[in-house]
Amino acid sequence: MPEAAAVLARVVALASCLGACAGAERPGSSAAPAAAVVVAAYGPVAPTEVPGRSLYLVRYEITPGTRLRPHRHEGTQIGLVASGTLTYHVLTGQVPVYRAGEDGKPAVLARTLTAGEVGRISAGEWVVERPDVRHWGANQGPAPLVVYTSSLLRAGAPLATLDPP
Repeated sequence: MPEAAAVLARVVALASCLGACAGAERPGSSAAPAAAVVVAAYGPVAPTEVPGRSLYLVRYEITPGTRLRPHRHEGTQIGLVASGTLTYHVLTGQVPVYRAGEDGKPAVLARTLTAGEVGRISAGEWVVERPDVRHWGANQGPAPLVVYTSSLLRAGAPLATLDPP
């Protein structure tokens, strides 16, 4: 049971962080605003091959007009855009962008974004974020943006660490 409590605490912390990361709310009616970012977290799982680390799979749905706050990740994270287009701002470091190869061939490096660059990551493309990469993203499109991430982090680390305001 203590493990279930720890998982719940991490999910609550993640939701809180993402609420803080979101710089915009869903445009629309005068009714209570819908969440700008909807999160479904799966994990953490403690891989036996990597002691002291936690592995996560997370699905994010980001409403149009939402801007996330600048942040970084304490470990390596892969982010796949499943639908929509992610406007991705690199503040520090380098971020490779991949896409699937033609006719079932291995993934290919499409481009690398470096500090100061902004790129549009389309559905089917993915980025690899390392701990030295500070970045932020936005959904500037007309439809919800869906991103899946897989993160390998130090056990107990947050999924994202926000930059100071």
